Amino acid sequence: MPRSFNPGARWGTWEQNASNVFTMLEHRFDNEWRIKLHLLRQVSGYDMAIASASGGNPNPLDGSGVSLWRYNYTGKTRTDTAELFASGPLWLFDRKHELIVGGRISRRDWRNNGFGVDPTGPGTSNIVSDFYNWTGNIPQPRLLPVPTNSNREVHDENGVYVATRLNVHDRLKVLLGARVADYEANRLNWGVSSRLKKSGQVIPYYGAVFDLTDALSAYASYTGIFMPQTAQNEQGATLPPLEGINTEYGLKAAFFDGRLNASAAYFQLKQDNYAVPSGGLTPIGTPAYRPADGVMTEGFELEISGQLSPQWQIQTGFTHNVSQLDNVRVVTVIPANQFTFYSTYKLDGALDGLTLGGGARWMDQTWANLNNPAYGRVLFTAPSYWVVDAMASYKFNDNLLATLNIRNLLDNKYYTFYDWYNGYAWGAPRSVLLTMTYKF
Repeated sequence: MPRSFNPGARWGTWEQNASNVFTMLEHRFDNEWRIKLHLLRQVSGYDMAIASASGGNPNPLDGSGVSLWRYNYTGKTRTDTAELFASGPLWLFDRKHELIVGGRISRRDWRNNGFGVDPTGPGTSNIVSDFYNWTGNIPQPRLLPVPTNSNREVHDENGVYVATRLNVHDRLKVLLGARVADYEANRLNWGVSSRLKKSGQVIPYYGAVFDLTDALSAYASYTGIFMPQTAQNEQGATLPPLEGINTEYGLKAAFFDGRLNASAAYFQLKQDNYAVPSGGLTPIGTPAYRPADGVMTEGFELEISGQLSPQWQIQTGFTHNVSQLDNVRVVTVIPANQFTFYSTYKLDGALDGLTLGGGARWMDQTWANLNNPAYGRVLFTAPSYWVVDAMASYKFNDNLLATLNIRNLLDNKYYTFYDWYNGYAWGAPRSVLLTMTYKF
């Protein structure tokens, strides 16, 4: 199908909203200690009514054999977080160290309602007569006024932590810390109730930084992982928290009085409950995942960023990241290798206020085994590709800024995998975005 093809119905909508309210209280003591209280409420929601000609497989001769997928849902997520901590100096062996002690409580409450199609109204047919001549111009159905299904999940996470930065030597810093967390999830998904509770989870952190020279440092760290997830399985239930160990080694360098920075890092993670695409969908049509234990992730990162001159800034990096289970990659639709380069330059003189920039990003090849109606499971590969971006901004004064961003400047054609939909689609074409920002 051409890149302009859209399988969605013309009347489809997916409205989203988000709001954040926060406050911070801080008190400083005469002995350089301070205490802080952070309070945060985040509320997000969605209201979707969409239909997509995505079910089945089209007959190459007449375009028959395709049906509509319908998703009619409203949802809301509210997250409340409170964190209290104290930090300050600690003197040991005639050296000044740092200590932080704190606690955090958080609750995430997600609610979702699904609505069925009124069988007595218009637009009830799910049959797509000719996929190849699909225009999305179909009658919009009338929805039932009462939800046909309701889901709710409440996730509570509480914990305390302590961390210290020890100045063992003028060139050696040692970081020690730990967090003790309690987690509980109560879920009602599609009429099925479930509960997950973990208490007294100890998440350690050890690290060290050694200054090889005034401009070059080496570091190593060992960190426990305990992270609640938002990924859901095919029944709509959120996966258990991600658990594991993360080790990292690297070098960091600063040049030109810190204006230009470079880093190289190698990392290795061992993770349980790792979210692996199941190949199916959640009840609301988003990609579904299953938890996998013993997933090993290895990779490295190289990065350079900062100022080459007061007017010229660059940011470039290369990332290699592969996750495997029993020596088999668990995710192949995400590139194992990625490279990015971006640069901006501020002009002066008669063009003072104008900034020009651009860059490129390269993505390695990806692949997936997809269902073909004639041949069964078939391996499809999306080749690697380059995309060039450009930007320009003009600062009229201290308050007003205009920015023009052009993504995929050369309008390159490339593929993006959607293996949970059993196929792949065209990548995003050239897009232009003009924004005006005014500061009060």
